[in-house]
Amino acid sequence: LLAQSDPKDVLLICFGVGNTASAIAKHESIQRIDAVDLNTKVMETAPEFADWNDQVYLDPRLRFIHDDGRNFLKVTDQTYDLVTSEPPPPLFAGVYRLYSREYYQDVLNHLKPQGMMTQWLPIYQMPPPAVELIIRTFVQVFPHNLMFVGYGEEYILLGSKSPIDLKNVQLRIGLYP
Repeated sequence: LLAQSDPKDVLLICFGVGNTASAIAKHESIQRIDAVDLNTKVMETAPEFADWNDQVYLDPRLRFIHDDGRNFLKVTDQTYDLVTSEPPPPLFAGVYRLYSREYYQDVLNHLKPQGMMTQWLPIYQMPPPAVELIIRTFVQVFPHNLMFVGYGEEYILLGSKSPIDLKNVQLRIGLYP
């Protein structure tokens, strides 16, 4: 979100405990956060993680959608400034679909012209050939892409239809006037 000038609409696929939703909600320009998760228990237990998610589940901008992320993309006509995806590793049953070329293409089709996608990639939980395949698939779909090393052995993939200008990040966090 820091790489964008005025992001408004976000799609979060896989809510987890709500940490990412909480970070998204801190951006004042955000008007809508669609959180899609296949597991209804995820949202039901969000209050148990209130100390970590800052009670984001009470934010009126957050709309929880019980669906599979890929299915949701097939039926919605919404476009987003950011689609962020944090599914479990693809070794879990059915999850591999959220790392597929078809999924990435569906995300690309739902991005606004300057929109971006981020994908959490916990490489310590996957065999190296799977990591390589996911990265290769991601960069083949998104014309503009970057990869960041996160905490420990985690990557963050960033993809966009348009060139990614990281100067915006520097401006928004106050590194440069």
